[in-house]
Amino acid sequence: EQQVLGRLAVFSGGFTREAAEQVAAADLPLLSALVDRSLVQRTAVGRFNLHNVVRQYAAECLPADPETVQRHSAYYLRWLAQLEDTLRGSRQREVLTAVALDISNVRSAWQTAVESRGLDLLRGASFPLFYFYELRGFIHEGETVFRATAAALQTPGFPAPQETLVIGELLTHWSYFAFRQGQITLAMESLRQVITQLESLPENSALSFSWRYLGLILAANGRFTEALQLLDQSLERAARHGKAWEVAITQAYRGMIFYDLGELEAAAELLDQARAASQALGDPRLISFSLMLLGRTKLRLGQWSEAAHCHQRDIALGQSLNDLYGVAAAQHNLGEVLQQQGPDHAPDALQAYLAALKIYHQFHDTYNEIDLLANLGSLHRE
Repeated sequence: EQQVLGRLAVFSGGFTREAAEQVAAADLPLLSALVDRSLVQRTAVGRFNLHNVVRQYAAECLPADPETVQRHSAYYLRWLAQLEDTLRGSRQREVLTAVALDISNVRSAWQTAVESRGLDLLRGASFPLFYFYELRGFIHEGETVFRATAAALQTPGFPAPQETLVIGELLTHWSYFAFRQGQITLAMESLRQVITQLESLPENSALSFSWRYLGLILAANGRFTEALQLLDQSLERAARHGKAWEVAITQAYRGMIFYDLGELEAAAELLDQARAASQALGDPRLISFSLMLLGRTKLRLGQWSEAAHCHQRDIALGQSLNDLYGVAAAQHNLGEVLQQQGPDHAPDALQAYLAALKIYHQFHDTYNEIDLLANLGSLHRE
């Protein structure tokens, strides 16, 4: 039992029965015996945890052996990798809850893989972790984790192709979060370097992401022609490989650029396609994103009722998923619709803006916070 307790101490924040058996060789009868002796606590259906006193004792006197630590890392990062498609589908909320319950184990597993240079494990888990951070609004943690991981994996001299690929994917995710925090120039420069490196590899599946996010950043800087070229490259590659989720989000980005160019009918058509595709996939965040952009376009077209309907649907969707960031974006855009309808709607517009601002600030989203403060300024002047 002492050996098992030492192995169970590798877990952080609880564990499932399956994890205990796979990582610590603790089957259900043994776990039940430890529960009966109050050494292990049953915290919820299918989840267990060590008593605090037992955890402290195990950490000091029964440290987990290196093999257990590596099994723990492999188990959680492979589990996370297996959730990628489900995380982008109709069971997104369920998956987010599951990952949130084990996020302490995931963080520990990730750090172990960084220290042991587990490139395959890190690559497999990188997008699900990225999307978890995005969906939960953990922008600051995402920026920190991907930046630190890429730096830790850098080696002097000429890296092997696998190293270049993995570091390129990590830096692509980092660049997106850096952009979200307002580090626009730095993110742009990083993505240009990543694309150059990835284009030199025979296997460069990450390029679709890198092109797409550089296109997004260029569009935010008004460089629409170059942005569309990159998004078209990303779209072509995604369609060729049957990546329906990537096609949908890239179409949404293209619609966003046509909106900025003032080609509103074309934007509405693209965004309606993105909305339909995202609904077919079942990804609530992608549905929300498409509704948000479509609502903004309807506003510019003067279709206020349709615009408000898009954003109200978006708010309801975000609230049902406990997606605070999605709610913030929808409130921001609903505020713009209300503001456009004149002084009689100004109090409701202000309420929507302030609700969005509170969440942006909570999530350290500097880029959108600055944009919203400009809206508040114009509302005050009116």
